[in-house]
Amino acid sequence: MSYNRARALSFLIVSLVLLLNATFLMPAAGQDLYSGTVSFIQFNDDESFIFQLSQKGASVVVNSPKCEIKNMFLVKKRHGKVKYEKLSRMRNDIRSVFLSNSPKLKISVSISFCDETTGYPLVDNIMLGQKKN
Repeated sequence: MSYNRARALSFLIVSLVLLLNATFLMPAAGQDLYSGTVSFIQFNDDESFIFQLSQKGASVVVNSPKCEIKNMFLVKKRHGKVKYEKLSRMRNDIRSVFLSNSPKLKISVSISFCDETTGYPLVDNIMLGQKKN
């Protein structure tokens, strides 16, 4: 009897782990990831900002037929994705990378769709990193 109980419990745990993974990791499946150094930033009055990434001197180009503008990225507040605190953190991260002008610092951005109004790829998250030698 205890063997069956342990087996049922392990089945429930595995099922729960798979369900949680599907719930939290599946939304990231539709996102694209782009990396590079920050070569241009424009901060706007509405707290949004646009920026450009480059790798080895060439602009990073978004591979999405839905985006009209493919070599710039837009970050703005969006309900459910980017709140004020996250926007502030991303703004500070990109500013510090741009001002440091260090070739070792790089930034990665994840996008899932394009802004219908401007045609820019919309950034969901910005991650800092360092290039390996």
